[in-house]
Amino acid sequence: MKRTKLLSIMVTIALIFSLSTTNVNAMWEDYLGFDGKPGHTWYEAASGSVLSNTKTSWAVGLTQVGWAGIWGAQMSTTITPLIAGEKYQLYCNLQSTGCNKWVFIQTGIPGLISYGKWVWLPKGKKVIVNETFMAIANTNIITFGFGGEYGDRQSTDGFTHYAYAGGANVIAARKDADGDSGPHDRTFTVISCSKFYLGAPIQKASLQKIKRTSNKAKITIKKLKNIKGYEVQYSTTKKFKSKKTKTITTKKNTCTIKKLKKNKKYYIKTRAFVNASSEKVYGKWSKVKTIPKK
Repeated sequence: MKRTKLLSIMVTIALIFSLSTTNVNAMWEDYLGFDGKPGHTWYEAASGSVLSNTKTSWAVGLTQVGWAGIWGAQMSTTITPLIAGEKYQLYCNLQSTGCNKWVFIQTGIPGLISYGKWVWLPKGKKVIVNETFMAIANTNIITFGFGGEYGDRQSTDGFTHYAYAGGANVIAARKDADGDSGPHDRTFTVISCSKFYLGAPIQKASLQKIKRTSNKAKITIKKLKNIKGYEVQYSTTKKFKSKKTKTITTKKNTCTIKKLKKNKKYYIKTRAFVNASSEKVYGKWSKVKTIPKK
């Protein structure tokens, strides 16, 4: 078999794999400044330790977080290659416990960036990242950088290189930890990532059929591929207050909702999910429909 044909088959297999599962190949590698590890000998105003590490989550405790232009803290790992021109979904929960913090997420390396995004983490608040993007370059690396401040990795021409972004907004962002814009921010914080998923975009589910008889209703959902199940929510209010939830984790695309109140209209929606390790990662909610009165 010719080498070019073999390479084409290997790329196709890798693409199929990446479109069906979270494509993390290994545990996350840390870089936390001068911590005594091989290669970590250049002091970069960031220090700390890894608190937990799995393929779909990590947490680091930082005693020093870094300052403008200084990136001494990051977590990175290899992934099944992203293919230029293909769409992917990135999902994760991020949090910083001790201070506000900017995090820069990138796939690729400087000079060959496939995707990049700044995420603002208000102190103590869990932030959900749920982005669908088209890869602009082939790569097998993803990195979460959290040592420096906003602007230090600001792209100026399609993520092909970094340039410092100056101005009042960036200066204000440097005070994101304890209000001190000095060279070393010594506020302790735990930065964590959980429910990490990077793979095929989770398709948007839709309600195909709703049939009510007396105090129950049979719900049919349009079948989707490459998912693990569906979640159905229903309520007597449009804003889904006092909602109830049913989960379908088998290959079935139907469920029966029981104990519906007589002469009461219900609102209903559904979404698909996949599994990232032991955690569920969800697609977007369908359009809201109604279960009629009976």
